[in-house]
Amino acid sequence: MPNPPPPPKPAKAQPRTIFSAFTVTWREARERRAKREQAAEERRDRRRKPRPWILRKAAVGFVIALLIWLQYVYVRRLCVPMIRRDAAARGTFGQGIAYLVVYEVLWLMTAWCYVKIITVPPGFAKDHIKKTPPPNEMQQTRTTSPETWGPSTQRASTETAPLRTSRSLQPLQEKRPEVPRSAASAGSVSSGRSRAGPIEFPENNPIARPFGRTAGSPTNGTANGAAYGTANGTSEMDAVPGFVKVHASRAPVSNGGPKRPEPAVRPSWEAPPPRDEGETWGENLPPSRKPNHPVLNPDRRYCYKCEVVKPYRSHHCSTCATDVLMFDHHCLWIGQCVGARNRKFFVNFLEWGVLLAIYIFITLVVANASLAYSNDLDGEMIAVIAISGFFMLFTAMLLSSHVWLLTINATTVEHMWMQQLQQRDTAALSTRFSIWNPVAKGRQRAQWNDEWGSLYSEGNIWWLGSRRVNWEATMGKSPLGWFLPIGRSQSDGLSYPVNPRFSPSGRWRRRSDWPAELQ
Repeated sequence: MPNPPPPPKPAKAQPRTIFSAFTVTWREARERRAKREQAAEERRDRRRKPRPWILRKAAVGFVIALLIWLQYVYVRRLCVPMIRRDAAARGTFGQGIAYLVVYEVLWLMTAWCYVKIITVPPGFAKDHIKKTPPPNEMQQTRTTSPETWGPSTQRASTETAPLRTSRSLQPLQEKRPEVPRSAASAGSVSSGRSRAGPIEFPENNPIARPFGRTAGSPTNGTANGAAYGTANGTSEMDAVPGFVKVHASRAPVSNGGPKRPEPAVRPSWEAPPPRDEGETWGENLPPSRKPNHPVLNPDRRYCYKCEVVKPYRSHHCSTCATDVLMFDHHCLWIGQCVGARNRKFFVNFLEWGVLLAIYIFITLVVANASLAYSNDLDGEMIAVIAISGFFMLFTAMLLSSHVWLLTINATTVEHMWMQQLQQRDTAALSTRFSIWNPVAKGRQRAQWNDEWGSLYSEGNIWWLGSRRVNWEATMGKSPLGWFLPIGRSQSDGLSYPVNPRFSPSGRWRRRSDWPAELQ
């Protein structure tokens, strides 16, 4: 038998050259980048899809099981022994009948409201609005004043000049002059901040233009230019397109031209020293400014995930992966969102749920109080006491907050936005006044309210004029519907009247700009 051929010798490894090493590294980098892009696309696809049905509806089964268990423990373990006059009964026959009747009424009303809230959808924008491409305004630079980066330092203008498109910025970028190191470093800070949100250029924003001259603006004479280091009479800061001159020095104005208005924002070094212990070095600096974003413009309401212009007060729910009409919040306990069509029934459910939890907690505590030091305690009753006590506190706080939100005609999401404004004001007051001077803070808030109006009423874009009208806008005018899950929502979820104290685009205006009958 012939011997098998010897195995082939392994090929000698070719020496790696710089070019081959670079090629391999470049190929591996491309593969890693492709994998990252694929993973990012998969994450985006998952965010566009709703969460699994079993995860969204699991809590509904828990609540139904809890209601059934409460029915068994309260009726079978507490009321039935009283009615049968057993020796181990925790009360008399009359108590058993009274406990049972009141409990069944509360339990049936709670169950009715719960069935209503889990079967009535909140309303979705996709059912009423067709998909559209982004509005034309989205191609322009979105405007935010510099004060929106952090705690604001001024309450000032209520309107903003028209936007400058990216095309109009090309001539300025082509003729960009050489900038000193100080201005360039400041500009780098501005560009770094722009990652959080694009800025508005000074020549378009009256708030960011209190000092100096803007790029491309005419000048009077060469004296100013010599004083500030430029040949055409503009300052070094003015030579930088888009440089926000919040803390720049004021440029002198020649006698030949009209006198420029006083700046709305003064540099901190011009502030006089504090006059008493309750003040700080920022006493003369205006402490806050209300934002004036056009929140009702289509470009502000466009949803890129659903590709629709959302109706007023609609928001995207990441759990349901769709835009919900008058979105309030996604409730785990009902397995869906609370919105325009079912918010009334959610409040009805909270009302009866609070009453049921309070009633169960009090009656079970009274029935078992005499047996506290004996061995006849029922473990299931003790568990129901603990659970009912927890839900009593939880639903009571939730109901009180939603009743208050209804009286100001705001949703949970809108209230969070109001809280952000209030925190901005608080931060501004803390910068201006010390913690030991609450009287001065109160006077400053009163001054702001005189100028702008109260945040939760005149400053609420959906305020309808009174708390009663706000309440009836959701709960209806019939007092019977305030407590029973009957009727339907008063709003279609697609259109809402806007507070006349706001501009048509949704900007909050000063009291002096309100309609005459509201001032």
